[in-house]
Amino acid sequence: NERHRKMVPANGSLVGNHRIAGEKIPESMQFELAQMQDFMPQIALSKTGSVESGLTYKWNSVDRAKGYFLAAMGMQDDALVLWSSAESGDAGMGVMDYLPPSTVDKWIKEKVVLAPSVTSCAIPKGIFAAKNGQAAGGMLQMIAFGPESNIAYPPKPADPKAAWNPEWNVRVRNKSTATAMLGLDMAAMQQQQTQDPSQPQQP
Repeated sequence: NERHRKMVPANGSLVGNHRIAGEKIPESMQFELAQMQDFMPQIALSKTGSVESGLTYKWNSVDRAKGYFLAAMGMQDDALVLWSSAESGDAGMGVMDYLPPSTVDKWIKEKVVLAPSVTSCAIPKGIFAAKNGQAAGGMLQMIAFGPESNIAYPPKPADPKAAWNPEWNVRVRNKSTATAMLGLDMAAMQQQQTQDPSQPQQP
């Protein structure tokens, strides 16, 4: 954030007890997060093909993923080229944000979001191929939507007729994202960085 630039380490975890303190925050605001609410694994993204012949991106299933979405953009001359993995419609850039599982499920049925069983997606040839000798290039973004958890204190009574006035509630949503330059082999680059510790790691 604006005050703290330190990145979360690769072995960082959210599992455990958390307490939030501050002005006008209830003293009781402490809760425990389990493995289900922990950081999701990174997306192991690889590709075959080229921007001229068409690209196929593949990935391993991401633990706790509820669905996937890919989007790419590049330039051809003075035209901005946009592509996404959606089969119907365009959900807009908001689809790359944290989404509730109910929205993800709805968009899977509408073929906007890929189902969690999908592990590859193809960008057809020609979309980002060279035009007038100048390649479109561009950037690919991918997101794996994770689960959502809601925590309230005091907990909701089992009796639906009982009075319930929670002091606070916390919503935890998870996602995992990946970014790649179109046509570059991200898996090979990651492997090279692992073998050569002098190279800076990507956040």
